Amino acid sequence: MRVLAEMELGRDRRRAGLCALAGLACLAMAILVLVPASAPAQKNEAAAQVADSDAPSTVNDPATLKAGKKVFAVHCSRCHGLTALGSLGTSGAGPNLRDAEWLHGSSYQDILRIVNEGVSGKTMNSWKRTLGTERVEQVVAYVYSIRFTD
Repeated sequence: MRVLAEMELGRDRRRAGLCALAGLACLAMAILVLVPASAPAQKNEAAAQVADSDAPSTVNDPATLKAGKKVFAVHCSRCHGLTALGSLGTSGAGPNLRDAEWLHGSSYQDILRIVNEGVSGKTMNSWKRTLGTERVEQVVAYVYSIRFTD
């Protein structure tokens, strides 16, 4: 009888842990939906120095940025963190996407290439097949809009 009671207690604890995890996931998604996804109004001096004439107009489109933020939360936050701070954020393997230190280029075309092709020898895989063209462009617009905001 005692063994059954201990098994039920263990099962209840696992359920409670899963419920807590589900609650955190819901909270994270609610934050992503409620926080505006528009391009930040202020960027530091490094952003001003990186003019990008190849960026499409969608980098300033609120609907594209909102969709890109959702794609980021689902697919990119595992490594880059929900706030895109990388190892400084809540997750950790990917680099900070908000600072001025970009190893593989920070232009729109650079970010598009990285998301589409991945980075050889790194944990950044190609997302072209997984996301498709539209979602790649949305997440690239979002990442482009938040760079240099750290």
